[in-house]
Amino acid sequence: MKKLIVLFGLLLVSLAGFSQWTWQNPLPQGNSLRSVFFPNAETGYAVGDLGLILKTTNGGETWTTQSGNTSARLYSICFTDANTGYVAGSGGTIMKTNDGGATWTTQASGTNEWLYSVYFPDVNTGYAVGSSGKILKTVNGGTTWTSQASGTYFNLSSVCFADANTGYAVGNGNEHDGIILKTTNGGANWTIKSNMTNVNATGVYAVNANICFVTGNYYDAWTQTFQGHIFKSVNGGSTWSTFYCPGFYYLNAVRFADATTGCAVGRNGITFNTIDAGANWSLVTGGVSSNLNSVCFGNESNGVAVGDAGTMIMTTSGGSSWNALSHGVTSTLNSIYFTDGNTGYAVGTGGTIIRTTNEGLSWDAISSGTANQLSSVCFPEPATGYCVGVTGTILKTTDNGSTWTTLSSGTVRSLKSVYFTNVDTGYIAGQSGLILQTVNGGATWSPLSSGTTEHLASVFFTTSQTGFIAGTYGTIIKTTDGGETWSPLASGTTADLRDVYFTNNLTGYAVGDGGIILKTTNGGSTWTTLASNTVYQLTRIYFTSTNTGYVSGYSYPDIHAAIVLRTLDGGITWTALQLPTTNSMLSLFFTDDNTGYVAGTGGTILKTTSGTIVSIDEPRLLDSDITIFPNPSHNLITIGINKKIAEDIRVRILSITGKQLLLGKFHDQSHFQMDISPLSKGVYMVIIETKSAKETKKLIVM
Repeated sequence: MKKLIVLFGLLLVSLAGFSQWTWQNPLPQGNSLRSVFFPNAETGYAVGDLGLILKTTNGGETWTTQSGNTSARLYSICFTDANTGYVAGSGGTIMKTNDGGATWTTQASGTNEWLYSVYFPDVNTGYAVGSSGKILKTVNGGTTWTSQASGTYFNLSSVCFADANTGYAVGNGNEHDGIILKTTNGGANWTIKSNMTNVNATGVYAVNANICFVTGNYYDAWTQTFQGHIFKSVNGGSTWSTFYCPGFYYLNAVRFADATTGCAVGRNGITFNTIDAGANWSLVTGGVSSNLNSVCFGNESNGVAVGDAGTMIMTTSGGSSWNALSHGVTSTLNSIYFTDGNTGYAVGTGGTIIRTTNEGLSWDAISSGTANQLSSVCFPEPATGYCVGVTGTILKTTDNGSTWTTLSSGTVRSLKSVYFTNVDTGYIAGQSGLILQTVNGGATWSPLSSGTTEHLASVFFTTSQTGFIAGTYGTIIKTTDGGETWSPLASGTTADLRDVYFTNNLTGYAVGDGGIILKTTNGGSTWTTLASNTVYQLTRIYFTSTNTGYVSGYSYPDIHAAIVLRTLDGGITWTALQLPTTNSMLSLFFTDDNTGYVAGTGGTILKTTSGTIVSIDEPRLLDSDITIFPNPSHNLITIGINKKIAEDIRVRILSITGKQLLLGKFHDQSHFQMDISPLSKGVYMVIIETKSAKETKKLIVM
C-alpha cells in the first residue's frame, strides 16, 4: 500500500512565495479545494479558492503548488492528458496549460458568469457550465468558446460527457429545485430530462452514453433538513432510479473508478461507496469533518477527495476506506492568545481549544469538556487561563491549558470577551449589556450594572481601575472604579463595535462593522474616525508599539474575503496586507514587535514577523536554500542545500519540547541523509547548523 503523505515543505515554500505568509493550521494549507482530477494513475490536480492549483505526480502521495497568476475562485479542473488541462472559475475564468501546469494561460470565455464545471471528452472538444444556465463549448482546445442555448436560467453546477456528442449538465433553479439536461448532438440542443421539485442537483457523471449518475439533495421544508439522493439512469436519462441516503446527508459530487466502483461525497466528510454499479451504496466515514466537494480516481483503486479548509483524503481501496492527507482542526477559531513567545492558545466553535508550545510549529487539540462555541481566551499568568462562550460558558485552567474545568457563570447569555487585570480579578462582557466580575479567580462571578442593553463584544483595562467595553450600535462604556460604575462615551458612530484596545492610559482604538476604526487620545472623552479604506467587518485590533498596529477582519456580507490592515503611524494611514487565503480573519495576537498570529474560519492560523508573514523556516541564517524531502516521512530523509557547505555541518532533530533525539554530523556536503525510523509519529524540529549560522526546519513523521 502506498504511503499516504503530503509534502508540506514544498507547499509551505510555494505559499510563502505567494505573499510570505505561512500556514500553521490546518496543514498543508487551509484554502478550500473545489475540484480534483486525475488524468492517469500518477498525475493529479486540485484547485480551489484564491487561484489555488495543486499537483501530484505520485498518485496523491505528495502535492506541490502551481501558479495560475489569478486570484479567482477555481471551481473545476479537467485534463485531456497528463500535460493538457483546463480550469474554470469565478467571473468567467477559464485557463489552460500545455505543460502539466508549469504555466497557465487565460482564455477568452466571453462571459462574466461564474463557471462551476469544465469537462473535455476529447483533446479538442470541451464544455463549461455555470450560473444563469450558461453553457460554453470549444472545438479547438479552448482557443475560442461559444455559448450554447441551455433553455434554462438555472445555475448549472456540473457537466460530464460520455463522448463528444452525448453529455449531461445538472443544476439548481433556487436553493431547493433541480434540473437535469442532456444533449446528444454536442450541445446543439439541450433537453430537460428531469425537473426535480424540492430536490437540487449537484454532481453528474456519465459512465457511458446510457448509464449516468447524479447526486442531489431532497429538502424537507417541515424539518428544514436535506437528505442526500443518488440518481441512476441506464437508458440515457429517460428514467431514473433513486438511492435514498440514510440520515440527513448532503451530497456534492459523484465519480466512478470503473463501471462498477464509484463514490459520492458530501458535507461533513461523508462518502458513499458502491461496488455493484450503483445498485447499492454504503456509508463510509472519510475521517474528516469538513465538507467534501469533489472526488476523482486515478485507477480502479486509488482516489482522492478534496473539500473545505484544504481537506484532502485518499483511498487505495476504491472508496471502501479513506485516510486523511491533511491534518489540523478546521473549526472556526474566534480568539487567539499567547502567554509567551512559545506558548499560545486558540479557541472556537464546538468547544475547540488548541495549544502550541513551539511558536506555532505544531498545534495540539485539548479537551475542553464542552461542545459550546468559545468566543474569547485570556491568560492572566502562564499557567492560569480562562475561556468564555455561548450559554454562559466559562472554563478555567491552572495547568497551562492541559485540563479545563467549568465555572458557574449564573447566566445563559452569550459571553463574548474576557479580560483579567491580575490573577484574581477579571471581567466578562456579553449579550444584552451583561458584565460579570470576579475577584477570586473565577470561584464566583457577580453581575455589574452596565447601563446599557446593547450586546457587549470586547473588554479592555488600562489599569486595575480603568477599563473600557465596546459593543453594538457604537457603544463604548468606561469605568474608573474597577467596574463598580460604568459611564457611556460618545463614540460618534452607530456601527457595531467588535473590539477595543488601548496602547496607554489615554490612547485607544475601537474597530467594528463597515470598516470603522475609532481613535481617542484623551482616555475616551472624544473619538475620531480614522480612514480604513475598507467596508469590511473589522474584528480585532492589536498594537505592538505606540504607532504600529494591526486590524483583522473579513468582507460583509460576502464572508469569502479576508483582511489584515497595518498602520505604522498611529492609525493615520492603514495598508492592507496581502493574504494567502480568503478565510475570514477573526482574531490576532502579537508576542513581540515582530511576531504575530491571525486566526479565523476553517481553523486558519497564519504567522507573521514585522507585519509580513514568514515561513516556519525563518530566521534564515544560512545563505542558502535548504529542503528536507520527503516531508512527511517515516524512515529516511534527505537534507538538500543548494550549494556545498565547505565546513562542518551538524543536524539535530528535537522534539517539540526541545529534547534532542537524533544527531548527525557531516562535512563539505550539499546533500546528506538521516535515518529517522527511531522516531514515533509527530512533529519535530530539525536544526541545521554550522559554526557561524543555523536554520530550523519542521519535520513531520507519519
